[in-house]
Amino acid sequence: MKLAHRQSALIDVEYLMFSVGGTRLAAPVDRIVGVVTDMPDQHDPLTAGCVHFRGRDIPLLRGEEVFDVGARNGRHPASALIFRHGQKLYAVAVDDASDVLKLTPGDTLYRFPPEGDAFSVSGRPWGYVEMGDAPVFLVNL
Repeated sequence: MKLAHRQSALIDVEYLMFSVGGTRLAAPVDRIVGVVTDMPDQHDPLTAGCVHFRGRDIPLLRGEEVFDVGARNGRHPASALIFRHGQKLYAVAVDDASDVLKLTPGDTLYRFPPEGDAFSVSGRPWGYVEMGDAPVFLVNL
């Protein structure tokens, strides 16, 4: 079993914290274009659809599938995070979006070691920070 490596943050970075299937995650604020809190009613909460954002329909993906964490809880997602990937926008359904986490130089974080090609999937957590008694997993998109 490979353990996470402890290291210090090198630069100031802000992350938006959110949860997916009971797992706390955080993504860089500069990658998030917006947050949709008026989620459309869908007959099946486990089926992806789209959300309306600034006059456009944005494809909606399930957070459990994008981040490869959490359990499908059957709940209707409360929010969607709008991310930019290249020139395209996409939305990820999340249970909630909460506070901003700011890492400053010297703050402790833990980086997961590479696990071959499967680890390079963009949504998988690359590390975590401790917040209270629970980890907040860090993701890059």
